[in-house]
Amino acid sequence: MKKKTIFIVSAVLLIIASISVFSIVQNQKKAEAKEIVEQSIENYLYKEKKYSNDDIANVKLLYSGKMDEKGDYYKYTASVYYKDEPDNEYLYYIRKKDHKADFISIGDEGDIQPSHEKIDE
Repeated sequence: MKKKTIFIVSAVLLIIASISVFSIVQNQKKAEAKEIVEQSIENYLYKEKKYSNDDIANVKLLYSGKMDEKGDYYKYTASVYYKDEPDNEYLYYIRKKDHKADFISIGDEGDIQPSHEKIDE
C-alpha cells in the first residue's frame, strides 16, 4: 500500500512539473513573439514607411491565439491608428520568415479607402 501511494504521489508530481515546464516554455515563446512583432511593426512604420511619432496615434498588439493555415505569421496582430484617420484601425500581420509586416485589412471595412495602405481589389 505504501509503494502504491508513493507511486501515485510521484506520478502526480511528475505531471504537475511537466505542465509547469510546458507553461513556462509557452509563455517565453509568446513573449519572444510579442517582442518580435513589436519591433517589426516599429521598423515597418518608422523606417520602411518613414512615419514619425507625430503621424501615429496608437499601436496595439492583439494576441489572437489563432494561426493562419500555413503558420506563416505570428499569432499577434498589430493594430495601428494614424492621427489623420483616428477612426480607422489598420491591421497588420508579421511574417515569421523575414519579420516583415503585411497589411491585412482596415478594421471597419465599408466604403473606406485608406490613405496609408493599398487595398488589393
